[in-house]
Amino acid sequence: MVYNLDGFDEFLFDQNKLKRTVFRIGEIGKPPILLMQELPGMTKHTLDLARRLANDGFVVYLPLMFGTPNRQMAIIGNALRLCIQREFNFLAWHKPSPITDWLRLLCRYISEENGGRQVGAIGMCLTGRFVLSLMVEDVVTAPVMSQPGHPKGNGNPKADATLGIPACELAAAKKRAEDDTIQILGLRFEDDPFCPPGRFETMEKEFGKNFIRFDIDRSLYAAHDIKAKAHSVLTIDYNDKADHPTRLAYEKMIDFFKERLNERI
Repeated sequence: MVYNLDGFDEFLFDQNKLKRTVFRIGEIGKPPILLMQELPGMTKHTLDLARRLANDGFVVYLPLMFGTPNRQMAIIGNALRLCIQREFNFLAWHKPSPITDWLRLLCRYISEENGGRQVGAIGMCLTGRFVLSLMVEDVVTAPVMSQPGHPKGNGNPKADATLGIPACELAAAKKRAEDDTIQILGLRFEDDPFCPPGRFETMEKEFGKNFIRFDIDRSLYAAHDIKAKAHSVLTIDYNDKADHPTRLAYEKMIDFFKERLNERI
């Protein structure tokens, strides 16, 4: 299917028995970023994030992992779809997800298409934890997890602190971080009920100095009209005002990418 999203090219990426449409925006040869959608879908907010990144000098690849692009939020519908899609293992959240193998191949393709450049990766909400699974790829050197969540991580203290990826993938990510000094940037709202503080505390425990934590302080909520249960730092709850905490989080991410995507593999 051809979607014809304004400003985006699109192509079909058929690898590892999975076939998905990938949207691309920005000039090929610029520092590339893989942007993974969050549970509400590939909403206008996600497309706006891709456009913002392209305007800031990156080429962005946005795979359509589920749902229909540029539609209203469909959290329940997407969750139901993911429950029956084997490539996500949505309910078996500690088992490998075949979609991550496909995403690794996509990262290689992205690097090759951009002359062997290193690749940044953004995962948000449900896909936030996927950036750790992608770190086994040498081309991925700038992973960002924004409000990472998983289906069993709300209200259960043990699950709240769990990253929701297989132990073997966590071990591989830790080894890559240690061997190659790959750092991970984490973004969240301090009172986010879907990304509790225990999850970032686990990241600090597992990755130490290689995890850069950015929490938006609850004391800033009232002054900047932030919802009490704000969740999506870069998309739905984002505000582009110069002094807004989400804008500062975005700028932190841009600096992170600029520092780590200047070299070629």
